[in-house]
Amino acid sequence: VTTHPEPPLMNLSPFFLLPSLGRPQSLRRFFAHAKQTGMVAGGAVLLNRADYLTRQPQYDAMGADGTLPANWKLEVLETNTLGGKLNEWWRAHTNGQNEAVANPCPASAIGILQDDLIPRTPAWDTLLGAAVARHPFVSSGDGINHDRATGAWVFDCGLLQATGWIFPPTLHHIAADDAWETLASLVPGLYAHQPRVVLDHRNAQWGVGARPDATTISIYSQAEWDRGCA
Repeated sequence: VTTHPEPPLMNLSPFFLLPSLGRPQSLRRFFAHAKQTGMVAGGAVLLNRADYLTRQPQYDAMGADGTLPANWKLEVLETNTLGGKLNEWWRAHTNGQNEAVANPCPASAIGILQDDLIPRTPAWDTLLGAAVARHPFVSSGDGINHDRATGAWVFDCGLLQATGWIFPPTLHHIAADDAWETLASLVPGLYAHQPRVVLDHRNAQWGVGARPDATTISIYSQAEWDRGCA
């Protein structure tokens, strides 16, 4: 009997989006750990225009002093919330259409990060890129919720084209993990958690990391409304 080895799965190199609000120091911490763990993927930090103008010297310094990797950039948007930034970015890069358009994504996979994540696993971005070649939606471990989609996310671009959004449109920040997990439960094989790929989630609201700052307080003031929509 002649057997043929299965061809290796393609590694879908993600393009990461990192929404942030009023936390240039958290961004510096993220990129310091990302470099230590060998990140090679590119991406964009998504900033609200008012926030950027208020802290422009601090944000611009990250590019000038090498904190921001050469294949990353700052993108200034109009919306203020995490979900709003992600969906504004998606509309801008797909002409607001659900169907395929020319260059609908800058990469075959789109990753979502947060500024309170700290990469721990070497080559975490490459590992998540390999996993999303098998499942259209994958998430990392976050050091706290070991079986939940509360770490880094990576989506196959085709899945986002099918939904027409990255973040459930009625949500601001909270409960998007619940929404995506619910959707994944309806489609076998859509989602796979990657617990061995860890980015610690230093979420002050969970009692991890620093005390809640103005951004955290603003986010969680919308929690009940968000959970109700989910």
